Amino acid sequence: MILFAAWAVCALLKKTEATLALAVAICAMSIPIETGSAILLKIMDSRVLSAAFGGFDGSYLLYQNLAPAWLGMAAAVAGWRFFALPPKPGLAAMLPAFLLVWAPLSQIGTWGSLWTKPYNQESYEQAELQRNPLRGERAFYSQQRALDKALASLVPGSPEAAHVYFVGVAGDSHQDVFMKEVHYAAGLFKAHFDTVGRSIMLINNAKTVLDTPIASVTSLGLALKQMGKVMNPEKDILFLYLTAHGSKTHRLSLSFGDMRFEALDPPTLRRLLDDARIKRRVVVVSACYSGGFIEPLKDPDTLIITASAADRTSHGCSNEADFTFFGRAYFQDGLRKTDSFIEAFNIAMPLIASRETRDDYSPADPQIYVGTGIGAAIDQYVEQRKARDRADEKGLRKLSGPARVYTQ
Repeated sequence: MILFAAWAVCALLKKTEATLALAVAICAMSIPIETGSAILLKIMDSRVLSAAFGGFDGSYLLYQNLAPAWLGMAAAVAGWRFFALPPKPGLAAMLPAFLLVWAPLSQIGTWGSLWTKPYNQESYEQAELQRNPLRGERAFYSQQRALDKALASLVPGSPEAAHVYFVGVAGDSHQDVFMKEVHYAAGLFKAHFDTVGRSIMLINNAKTVLDTPIASVTSLGLALKQMGKVMNPEKDILFLYLTAHGSKTHRLSLSFGDMRFEALDPPTLRRLLDDARIKRRVVVVSACYSGGFIEPLKDPDTLIITASAADRTSHGCSNEADFTFFGRAYFQDGLRKTDSFIEAFNIAMPLIASRETRDDYSPADPQIYVGTGIGAAIDQYVEQRKARDRADEKGLRKLSGPARVYTQ
């Protein structure tokens, strides 16, 4: 609009070679005018203006008309001075500049565009729903049912043997890798550690929003409290896996689309675990700067494993990946081959370092802290599983009888 106004005035005066210079001058003036109008709009209370104009929206009147009119007058004065015209004839000649700037902008607004489709509320809402399905009514109301169902499915531990209870938290919906890791870890624990009826997943992802509880501080607190009620505190072990983006201030991002839940920091996690009265804890945190969780969570009955040191980033977060560097090494390459959570970390360490070197990443420096009590409890659990496996194997051999050799 400004360029066209400048050309029209210059063509009227037969000085089209000055079109660009005049257009630049008008554009330069639009910067303080736009800024001044925006500041004035913030300062003046629109309700006061509305009352002054008999109920009319004063803020609309101010911003929709003042800025274009101000800029139109500035354009006319600029042209008059630019060409050094006599006062009265000059201002008359600049009337087109005022009209060509003011009239269109007062109709479409200075924030509008001639090149985009008109705003459509329905289309906007559909696009928003695709970006964040949690905003949809169906998903919104299904969440409480999903959480209630997950909590109700937990079965109590037995006094005879120790059991592992699994909680997996995928904190960020923007990348599928967190959801994929939690799904894999939950499946591995069901097959390898018999956590059927002892497992809960909390996932922020559009693909699971209708049937899986979202990951928030509130949902995690409820899940841990229910775990604490059904677990045998003297025998059972909680395995809590958290995978998300982490910050330098050691806060895990819990978000779903543009909805930002309360971040999970180490003191909050410690409080949730203490409130749930879960004694034996294995906490694995896969995130950048996750080493910052170790000191606040330290306890004789707690094992803490982190994907990185407190001042280092971890690697492998992408929408296409099935695992982060740490997740693949710890679960797929480590825990799938051993019953020991500590031994799995020892297996994972050189694999992570090798991949970082190969892909030219700075070392994440994964960390581990083993409390004296939890170390003994894990050893006891591993021995219990080995004894049970030996008993099962012996029972199968007894059931099948001695081997028979057939000759032709």
